[in-house]
Amino acid sequence: MRPPLSDKWILSSAVQKLIRRGRAEQAIKAALALHAVDPQYLPRRLPIIGFEDVGIGDLAICAEVLQNFGRQRFGSSLSERERQRSLARIVDRMARAVKSRSSCDILCLATADKTHSTAAARFAQSSESCLVALAVDRGAGLTSRALALHLLSGMTIREGRWPRTLSRFNEKALSVVADRLELPEVVASLIVEGRHTAGLAAMLPLVLEAARTSELLTKAGELKRTKAVLGLPAYAADIYTRVGRSAIAEFSKLIKERHPRFFGDISGVRNLPRLIGMAIFHVEGCKLDRWVENSALADYRDQIEAKELQTLGWPKLESRRRLYQILESERELLWEVRRAHMHAAFGVNGSGKQ
Repeated sequence: MRPPLSDKWILSSAVQKLIRRGRAEQAIKAALALHAVDPQYLPRRLPIIGFEDVGIGDLAICAEVLQNFGRQRFGSSLSERERQRSLARIVDRMARAVKSRSSCDILCLATADKTHSTAAARFAQSSESCLVALAVDRGAGLTSRALALHLLSGMTIREGRWPRTLSRFNEKALSVVADRLELPEVVASLIVEGRHTAGLAAMLPLVLEAARTSELLTKAGELKRTKAVLGLPAYAADIYTRVGRSAIAEFSKLIKERHPRFFGDISGVRNLPRLIGMAIFHVEGCKLDRWVENSALADYRDQIEAKELQTLGWPKLESRRRLYQILESERELLWEVRRAHMHAAFGVNGSGKQ
């Protein structure tokens, strides 16, 4: 089989999506290829993937990820061979774990609104005690509590082209939150140690509260296998990669021509490729092999999918299921477009050389 290409961002996308889909052997292969390209990247990325895609599905593996990579680097005493083995073991366990994207759903709900940056800046002016009080107030709104927890875990927003730090990680305040909410010991430990999880570990208290509203069930996804392109799954070329954006732009143009009536009904969308790219992520990129869920957590997932598309111009009264169905029916076309763009970008041997 052809070795994976050497583009860092395509490899990163592939690792995360292969973990989500439970493709352990393929995920390990992509992770080791990524490690060869940038040896410092995965120790920074895996803690985020752990809480974004595994979370309450397997808290033990989240703890192991933090134990190994909580400081965003390998132990200085590890040899290169030991580093590769460590990556392979952690990626294998993450891929085989039962999963949950609920921390990500809640965090995204709190940040998807256009007024998020303004609200975050206002909240950041509150005292530590006020943020703690809001975070533990079960009667407060979900997004307000999520925002308070995010600020306590360290938060940066983007203003124009530049990032702005609103708050630093506050271990003491998060410990107080854990005590007042009487969190299980493992969860308390994760939020206090989750400094480098982009705020995702701090969402665990809210996930647990939703999980307790009704019985959690483990569900299995119907994941269709896709043909590889240059040694990697085609869905690695998503909206977060350069080649993925170019492929989705062409695909958007083609499906608009193939489904003129449907796209005529949503003619107010200003940036169709961005909308299509997000919808592709919903029907393909965020799919899990097995996950835990109840009605409350499923509702969060439904809310954020609707919010993300509406932010990109999708009509509020229009069912997005029609769009998802069109994308499913055009899977082969999408693969063909991605294949063409990946070959054009990376060449026969995956390096950009013919």
